[in-house]
Amino acid sequence: WRKPDWAYVEAGEPVPPPGDPSRFVEGELGAYVLNLGDGYLIHGTKREELLGRPASHGCVRVGAEDLAKLYAQVPTGARVFIFQ
Repeated sequence: WRKPDWAYVEAGEPVPPPGDPSRFVEGELGAYVLNLGDGYLIHGTKREELLGRPASHGCVRVGAEDLAKLYAQVPTGARVFIFQ
């Protein structure tokens, strides 16, 4: 995961340059990431106890087991519809 500017701002930390190695957080999004474009992702989380709680900025977080099934079943390029 490449930590975006807003994550530093929210934490009250200085924002490093775009390619700075400190921006990259290994394993933060789990084993699978489905990129929907425009910065929106369906991904896992290190903290599954937070699923269903507001802890994201537009992404859809899914438990590891369910995400593995989704990843195996959804073909690349499939249309995705998300309803509230």
